[in-house]
Amino acid sequence: MQRIQTRLRLGYGLVFGGAIALAIAITIARLSDWILAFPWSILWLILAIIPSAGIALVFLTAVEERTSADKESSS
Repeated sequence: MQRIQTRLRLGYGLVFGGAIALAIAITIARLSDWILAFPWSILWLILAIIPSAGIALVFLTAVEERTSADKESSS
């Protein structure tokens, strides 16, 4: 149970932390007239992957928890 809670905290942290970081980067880019082309496109890609990884981690943790609960109830 402790492991599942830790994974969920990490997942939610990635989702919300990544979304906040992406919002800050977008705001800075708009205010400072950043060029959003090639070298910076890698930054945008990384900033988009962070919340996506969090969503995937939360989803996989929920599936694992549900699967383990189904196995325990069927035994």
